[in-house]
Amino acid sequence: MRLKGAPPQFDIQPLLAAFGEVQRSTPAPPAAPPLRRVRVPKAPLGKTPPRHLLYLAPPGACPCCCRPCHASDTGPPPTPAAAPVARGRSAAIATIRVRTDRLDQLINLTGELVIGEQALTAHDMALREMIALQQQQMRGLLALEGDIHQLTIPQARRELLAQQVNSLLNVSERMYRQLREEYEQFQRYANHQHTLLGDLEEEVINTRLLPISNLFATLPRAVRELSHETGKEINLVIHGEETELDRKLLEALSDPLLHIVRNAIDHGIEPPDLRTERGKPLKGLIEVRAEATSGKVRITVRDDGRGIDRSGCGTLRCSAGWSTQSTRPA
Repeated sequence: MRLKGAPPQFDIQPLLAAFGEVQRSTPAPPAAPPLRRVRVPKAPLGKTPPRHLLYLAPPGACPCCCRPCHASDTGPPPTPAAAPVARGRSAAIATIRVRTDRLDQLINLTGELVIGEQALTAHDMALREMIALQQQQMRGLLALEGDIHQLTIPQARRELLAQQVNSLLNVSERMYRQLREEYEQFQRYANHQHTLLGDLEEEVINTRLLPISNLFATLPRAVRELSHETGKEINLVIHGEETELDRKLLEALSDPLLHIVRNAIDHGIEPPDLRTERGKPLKGLIEVRAEATSGKVRITVRDDGRGIDRSGCGTLRCSAGWSTQSTRPA
C-alpha cells in the first residue's frame, strides 16, 4: 500500500546486478610504469638555477620535458650550435691591457741588458790581448830554443835545457789552441746575444708605439667647431694615420698640433667671399700628413690659404712693444 503523496519506490537490485556484469567483462587497466630519477641539467651561467635538482620522469620520457620520445627521436641528441661567445673570447685574447708603468719597467730592464752587453766587448778585447801575449810567448820560446844550441856548455846540460824549453813550448802551444777555441766560441755567443738583445729592444720599444690616428682623432671635431665659429668652410684631409709613434710623444704633440691647425684656419684660410674673388674653391683645404722615414716621424700641416701676412704681423709686434719701426721686418 502506498501512502498518498509519498515518492515512488524503485527496485535497484536489477541495476546493481547489471553493473557487476559490465565490471567483470571490462579488462583491467595496465599497471603504471615505475618511475626513475633524472638529473636536471645545470642552468646556464648567469641564470637562476632550478629549485629542485631532481625530479621523476617515467621510463622512455625525455629528461627535458617528461614526454615520451618518439621512435624518430631515439638517435643521439643534436649537437648544439657553437656559441658566438667563443669567437668573441678568442678575439679578445688577441689584445690585453698592460699598465704603462710595467712597460716603462720592461724598457728600463732592457736598457740594463744593453748596457751589460758592453761588458762582453771588454771580455772580447781581453781575450784578444791574451792570445797576442800567448803568441809572443811562443815566439820567445822558439828563439830561446835556437839560442840554447849555441851555448858553450856540456852536452848533457844543453840537452836538458832544450828538453825543458821544448816542454814549455808544447804547453804554450796547447794554451794558444785552447784560447783560440774559447775565443771563437765566445764570439759566436756574443754575436747571438747581440742579435737577441737588438730584437728584444726593438720589440719592447714597439710595445709603446701607438697609431698616430689617436692623435688625429680630435682634429675633425676641432675643425668643424672652428669652421662654424669663423664662418669658413674647411675640408680636412689626413694621410698616414697608420704611422706609429711613442705614446708619450703623442700626448706631447696633441696641443701643438691643434694650435697649428687653429692658426691655419684663423690666419691662413681666407673668408669665402675673398676666396671666390681670388678664384679659389669655396672650401679651404687643410692637409695633415704623417710619414716615417729613417726611424723618424715627420708631421706636416699644409693649407691652401693666403699664408702669413708679414706686414700685419709686424704691426702687431709694434703694437705689443716687441719691436720698433726701425726693427720692423719689411
